[in-house]
Amino acid sequence: MPLGGYAGLLGGFGALAATLATVGRRRRFGLGELLLYGVATYKMTRVITRDRVTAPLRAPFVRFERTAGRAEVREHSRGRGLRRAVGDLVTCPFCVSPWTAALMVAGAMTAPRATRTLASILAVSALSDFLNVSRSATQGAWGTRRKTSPS
Repeated sequence: MPLGGYAGLLGGFGALAATLATVGRRRRFGLGELLLYGVATYKMTRVITRDRVTAPLRAPFVRFERTAGRAEVREHSRGRGLRRAVGDLVTCPFCVSPWTAALMVAGAMTAPRATRTLASILAVSALSDFLNVSRSATQGAWGTRRKTSPS
């Protein structure tokens, strides 16, 4: 395990969080905003860690393994030290989620209008993904079965 690389990443996250806590504009988030930023964080996390289109951004840190369903890929971190730690980070949705959430909050504090627009786009995209997957899962049950002709 690249403990030194992990320590560096933790230090970077700590610095980001400390900066937000000290220089960020103080504000409270309502439930609607928290839901919006939560769904947007989920979607952005999936895009960062699994999307085919963002594979070139992960490529220096990962090795492609296989496709993994609906427009997603499965990759494995490579290298040693910080390179390996970053590879572990960018292939793990649960690991990237706090970083993405921190950036959403930072954006909401410094550029609320632009961040809300981006978060809305991501949230609507996540809802669309959910509806597409739901339709695919139920397609056979909703009248798309083959009709049989009378014998």
